[in-house]
Amino acid sequence: MRLMIVGAHPADAVDCAGGTISQHAGMGDEISIVTVTDGMDSHTKGICTVKDKRGEVVKALDCLSSDPRNRICFMGLKDEPFTPVRNNTVDLVELIRQCQPDILITHHPNEYAHWDHAEVGKMVCRALKGAIKRPGDDKWWVNNVYFFATQFRPETARVGYVPQAPDVLIDITASIEKKIKAMCCFKSQGHDDERAMRERMNSFEREMGRADGLRYAEGFISYYPLKMRILPVSTFNQGFYNKDKEEKEDGR
Repeated sequence: MRLMIVGAHPADAVDCAGGTISQHAGMGDEISIVTVTDGMDSHTKGICTVKDKRGEVVKALDCLSSDPRNRICFMGLKDEPFTPVRNNTVDLVELIRQCQPDILITHHPNEYAHWDHAEVGKMVCRALKGAIKRPGDDKWWVNNVYFFATQFRPETARVGYVPQAPDVLIDITASIEKKIKAMCCFKSQGHDDERAMRERMNSFEREMGRADGLRYAEGFISYYPLKMRILPVSTFNQGFYNKDKEEKEDGR
């Protein structure tokens, strides 16, 4: 399969879906990461250039997968605030048609976390429609679209928004170490402390999976309904109340 992950800022794809990216790449799937903005006005610790920021993305993806088919697309737009114009959406339409993803992952258009994220989510939704509507012989329909389930931030409570629960949890226990290493590549965002990053993973990624019996997880919200002829069956039978398995995994 081909996966396309569209992030507003350089670290977003890895931060929100790094474990998932690693595991799909390990199965031979092709990975395309699109970084919409250069992140220079929101995440720049110390002396940093656009070239430095892009280099961090390259290093991070190498930590997750060394597949030579991997590709990174830098749109080079400005952030904080990111305000898309029509040409930006048209450019993204062309990227979707070039990459021809089977799965596309991006920010939820109603995410109340980082305001740039929501704007990118809206732009992606419009580009998805443009990819099948605009003239041309290379029209492309993306079968599966998912949003990052990362809406749990202070702004959520301040504006009275109730975050949507994830539809899908990906067990990233097998790839958590790769994700930690990849996130530590983003020194310009202050993520070069491996111990601190491990603590963060034990807080957020672990909590994302804990209630459903997974050690570490990344959550996603489906844009389209899952279309099946029969109901899908999960391969995981453990849940919050399966304490014996959970304690065994913790070494207790």
